[in-house]
Amino acid sequence: MRPSSVLPYDGGRISAFIGMRLEFSDEIRSLAAEAAELFLSRRPLSVDGLLAETERRLGLRLFAGEPAFMELGLINRWKSFGGLTFWRRGEGYPSGKFTEALAAAPRYLGKLPAPPAIETAYSAPVPHWLGVSVASPSAEGGYLLDMKAAAAYLEAAAALI
Repeated sequence: MRPSSVLPYDGGRISAFIGMRLEFSDEIRSLAAEAAELFLSRRPLSVDGLLAETERRLGLRLFAGEPAFMELGLINRWKSFGGLTFWRRGEGYPSGKFTEALAAAPRYLGKLPAPPAIETAYSAPVPHWLGVSVASPSAEGGYLLDMKAAAAYLEAAAALI
């Protein structure tokens, strides 16, 4: 299932990111340079198009099979704030695990210094992930965890499990 098929879209803008860990061969360097050129020139670049081209060039199928884990973190502060792994392959559906993990880590329930996101990570054929923002702005500045957005994403992502 492609990332675009699990993103809860309500007609508004969705903030998401895709990442992968790859050995930088000449082919990967060329692909990364072309993607950066498209991004910097502001020419349209669809997620599905970029993924299809990446898969074609690398001979890999990404976002296939069951994810390895899901975690909550803060965009651009994942390590410094501390990611919260709430589900691992084989543990049933992630929505209940999400609620349990938040109860054990209430630091995500108040005002946050960066947008929170749920990351769905795959271990094969190479480590790669899809992160979806589940943030809403706080009236006092900063961000809040948008529980409705999180629930919508987790419901859509249940199809992957």
